Amino acid sequence: MTFIRAELRFKNANLYNAIVSMGLTMKKFSELVDVNYTTICQYINFSAYPGEENMTKICDFVGESKQEMFLKYHKQYQAKARNVINWDISEPQFKRLTDTSNTKLLSESFRTDLDRVLSTLYPKEAKIIRMYYIEEKETELICKELMLTKTRVNQLRNRALTRLRKTKGSSLLLDYLKQ
Repeated sequence: MTFIRAELRFKNANLYNAIVSMGLTMKKFSELVDVNYTTICQYINFSAYPGEENMTKICDFVGESKQEMFLKYHKQYQAKARNVINWDISEPQFKRLTDTSNTKLLSESFRTDLDRVLSTLYPKEAKIIRMYYIEEKETELICKELMLTKTRVNQLRNRALTRLRKTKGSSLLLDYLKQ
């Protein structure tokens, strides 16, 4: 059985959900509140605790209290790196994770994270992974569309899965696996 190495990181869900519910990307949100993009990502990932000025900017823009956005997560911010869990995901779990019939996984954030992870692969590998696991196409159909042999498609798929196991980016998908 093939496994993909995965990593789960806890996030400040209130901040993240507030940004997503406004229909903003992290980049656009950071520009609007005048806080560095990397800093916003650190706040979401509990790797940095916001100072009073940035906390006020963010809370005023989002319309939530400091307590609701940051203060109730004080212990998680103190723990930082201890908010990480690592494990291996089997190929069937990965397939379930990318199942388009699951409406929860159709969110913009999942698609963004999936695209980010697949962008670490060569284009042909990413296309095969997308066609096989997301579009659920048979290997023969993939062969026909890409004009490759069945052996070559399987080689590229296995190589892509190996790359995904080794990349840190695959950890982005774990948040969705546990939902």
